[in-house]
Amino acid sequence: MELSGDSYTYSLPEGYVSLTFDDGPSSYTEQLVDILVKEGIAANFLFIGVNASRNPGAVRYADEHGMPVGSHSWDHSDMTANSAEENRINLERASRSLEQLTAAPVTIFRPPYGAVNSGLAEVADRQQLNILLWNRDPEDWKASGPKDILDYFKKSEPSGGIYLLHEKQKTLQALPEIIAYLKGQGLKFAVFE
Repeated sequence: MELSGDSYTYSLPEGYVSLTFDDGPSSYTEQLVDILVKEGIAANFLFIGVNASRNPGAVRYADEHGMPVGSHSWDHSDMTANSAEENRINLERASRSLEQLTAAPVTIFRPPYGAVNSGLAEVADRQQLNILLWNRDPEDWKASGPKDILDYFKKSEPSGGIYLLHEKQKTLQALPEIIAYLKGQGLKFAVFE
């Protein structure tokens, strides 16, 4: 799916769903990718630059297995509190580190905490980064276990959903059942560019 720079919130057409993973790369990245590949689907991975510098192999692994890689900033700070120059440096540093590992331009940016204002949007736009937010949040980072995450998917209307997920063990454990549930609903999986 193509993103345009004129909006911060997105939804997908009826019949489509998208899984997105924030805060990596982590020790779970490759396992998440393996599950997605096994199931024949792709998901967007929004990586933090400083984490990518510590775990470059995981970034390459996601990219080499067809997962679109985007930026989640250099350091996961609330960028709405930064100056335009601080944000310019932060985004450039994150994009540069990811592009060196993937040999592809970074075109997607997810602001940490979903915090975005016009100043940050302008900086992102000047760097040709499209902002990707979400419209479904299972809050997997604070779930007590995989069942809580799966229950969210079953209780929300998945069609048109852009799901915010994180690279956590409980999310990894829930992922096969999440995918099976979404496939069972007859949904098509989309990624963003």
